Formats: sequence, C-alpha cells, structure tokens
Amino acid sequence: MSDAPKKARSFEAIRREDLERLAQIAVASFEDLFDRREASRVYRGRLRLLCLCQGAALHLLKGERGIHDFDVWGFFSQTESGSFPPRWSGKADFGASRFGKSPDDENRQGRKVDVMGRSIEFRLDETAISAVRRWIVSGGGTSPWFIRQRPVIVISPGPDFGTWIWPDIKRWSGADA
Repeated sequence: MSDAPKKARSFEAIRREDLERLAQIAVASFEDLFDRREASRVYRGRLRLLCLCQGAALHLLKGERGIHDFDVWGFFSQTESGSFPPRWSGKADFGASRFGKSPDDENRQGRKVDVMGRSIEFRLDETAISAVRRWIVSGGGTSPWFIRQRPVIVISPGPDFGTWIWPDIKRWSGADA
C-alpha cells in the first residue's frame, strides 16, 4: 500500500460503540430506502443480520489496514416477489469522530458508510449466521466473492453481536482490535 492511500485512512481502533453506531446508521439507511421506493417495502421487517465487511472489518481484526470507509451489509430473508434491489446502496456519514473525514468527500462530517443489502435464503433449520456463511461460500455472483476476501463481523444488536462469521466463527471481545 503506498503512502498516499495510508494517509487517507484512519488507524483508530474500532470500538463496540462504533459498531453499534454503524448498525443504527444501516437500519436508518434501509428505512429511508423503504420510505422512498415502494417496490422495496416488501423487505421492511425482514432484516435478519447486519455485518461489518471488507476493509474496516480487516482493520478491526488486525489493526494495521486502516479505515478508508465502512461497509455494512444487511441480509434480508428473501420473498417470492423479487430480490432485494441489488444495485441499491446507501451512502451515509458516520459523523464527526476520532476516525476523521473521508478524504474524497468534502460534504461529509466523518467517514463514509456504504450500506448494501441482499436477500438470501434462510432455511428453517439454520441460524442467520449459518445462512449468511452459506451465502458467502456459495460463489454465486460477485458480492459473495468480494465479501469473502475480508473478515465479516455481526453488528446486529443481540446475542450474536461481535461474532466473526468469516473466515472463522469466533467471538470478538472488543480487545481484539
């Protein structure tokens, strides 16, 4: 990695409260989508798991990559009426914080948060984590391929919060970063 991209990254540790804030931002982004696009409303109430993915998740695990932006993925139980809009992505602002500003966006107070969603099959005999892991390894499409290149951590509120689901399942104590 050259010096220029490193200077654009924050090397601050990601804390539990940051993950909780990212989950709130993602839920608000999805609600905004449902309010604006009638066709997407069928997915309101079907969110099963929120995960921090890609580079920020790797930084959380190893602490050496730095954070360019945050990528949060929401996984929804699929419906018969169509897929979650796969080309939709929300762009949100983490807000003023110790992570600084996104260098490529003067209009943000803080780091950019990209919010993406996918509808996947959730089987009756599996947990939400099992379903998302199955989707990640499925190889179907480019999204699972990109996601499996970096760690994935659950940021949904509840008992699974802080569980690394990719590449290995383990609990994150907050001291791992």
